[in-house]
Amino acid sequence: MLKELAACSTLCNINYHTFLAAEGLDETARCIALCRECADICLLTASLISRNSENAERFIAVCADICEMCADECAKHNYAQSMKCAQVCRKCVEMCDEYQAHQIRQTHAVLF
Repeated sequence: MLKELAACSTLCNINYHTFLAAEGLDETARCIALCRECADICLLTASLISRNSENAERFIAVCADICEMCADECAKHNYAQSMKCAQVCRKCVEMCDEYQAHQIRQTHAVLF
């Protein structure tokens, strides 16, 4: 999961800088903002997971939400970099969802 979070952060930062260099910033302003936020939350979430923070699960849920928003927005723009970013963000959402499902199964197994 740490690998996916790092990849998502990297591609979001690349997409962010690609859009900043492009013309038509008004059309891509939301994508730029979401790429930046997605990159930041992915790095923070990876950091919290790696140190076994008691808050990691909370951030994983937020990370999945922001990555999904970013993927949806990037998919609206017909640039190769945006499509790649959307794909990696969706993979990150998938990994976050799988992690959360695994945690729920573990909790359920302990309770019963």
